[in-house]
Amino acid sequence: MANRRYSSQFRFSFHHFPVSLDCNFVVDSTNGNGLGIRSLKTQGIASVQMASIQAPAGSPSAFTAALRQYAVLGASAITNTGSSVLTGNLGLYPGTAVTGFPPGTVSGAENIANVAAQNAQASALAAYNQMLTNTFTPISSTLDGQTLTPGNYSESSGTFNLAASGNGTLTLNGAGVYIFKAASTLVTGAGGIPTMTLSGGAQASNVYWLVGTSATINSGSSGTFQGNILAHTSITDTLGGTVNGSLIALTGAVTLSAATTSNSQPISSSNGIAPGYILVRFSDEYNRYTDGFSGQVSPLSGSSITSGLVVGQPYVIVSVGSSTPAQWQAAGLPSDQVPAVGQTFFAAATSISGGGAVQGSSVSGIDHIEVVGDPNSTLASTTPGKGGYMILQCLFEGVPTAPTDGTVIGLDFQMSNSNLY
Repeated sequence: MANRRYSSQFRFSFHHFPVSLDCNFVVDSTNGNGLGIRSLKTQGIASVQMASIQAPAGSPSAFTAALRQYAVLGASAITNTGSSVLTGNLGLYPGTAVTGFPPGTVSGAENIANVAAQNAQASALAAYNQMLTNTFTPISSTLDGQTLTPGNYSESSGTFNLAASGNGTLTLNGAGVYIFKAASTLVTGAGGIPTMTLSGGAQASNVYWLVGTSATINSGSSGTFQGNILAHTSITDTLGGTVNGSLIALTGAVTLSAATTSNSQPISSSNGIAPGYILVRFSDEYNRYTDGFSGQVSPLSGSSITSGLVVGQPYVIVSVGSSTPAQWQAAGLPSDQVPAVGQTFFAAATSISGGGAVQGSSVSGIDHIEVVGDPNSTLASTTPGKGGYMILQCLFEGVPTAPTDGTVIGLDFQMSNSNLY
């Protein structure tokens, strides 16, 4: 028994203990705001809902939603060797020379020397010039080992480099806009593996690299590049790797070699709304968040099934039927859970006996969920008798994304609580 206090008249006993709060819900956008009406939550969680939230203020207005559709946009030529995969549009203006597709593939439109490509180049130039008018904070040109928060940064030597003489990691921490200005060049991977890490709500789509002449990424070793490159002259991806953002050359060529390039689209339309946020409101005044994780994330698909389950795959109960708790537990439901509609579990058997029914998983459209910002700063309740809240973000390859309708999301929060005695 912790923190036992005594007075001359009364004896008080305060218990300080960790509390585990579970919440499972089904994403159901056709019934309101995305709140899963088939939900199961513990007493300590007052409400759970999904929402779209206004994108961070300060995003370059000239970098329009239309421009975000481009994975690659060049001026003089676009050249590819190998099996590059472009998720988004390919554009070229005023040049006409596009080679290497196939074997490379493009999921979107190919706009070559047409009005769409011309407009995209005009938007790119406007965005480039607009961002150059910002005030920049000088930092070391060597990005290795740096952890940066949202802001505008310039180098001190003409070149930004990452992993120039060995493996190197740049960490961007915090939701907001990051703009990097290199007077001359940007080079990554010349001497080792270049790694860019996003945390605390940082998004690849809100990272911009302004390069005075040319950018060369993955020059000696391949890695994952985060952000949109706007290079005045040219961009070269030497050894492939993955780019979460747009590659835009304003006057020269874009050259690719077996690269995977995905344009970042956190904005669902021109209204500047970022999707995929989960808002969790707690019913008690828990004073600290200590840990948590995303549980099962998978959408429901198909009709109710009682047989043909795949061991190790996630399912959700859609009808308890006449199955006994023991039968559900034998099928994979944890022994400490009471069978109920909306309960998720991993199958341990190939069928459900006794009349119970489940639906199976398919593709959720997201790959992980992370907490946005410092959760402990939002736990302080502003309304007496009600708990604080937490914001989580659904992501796919670093880009905020709303999960597919029918997705089952399981969350578990480990809280420190000193308000229940």
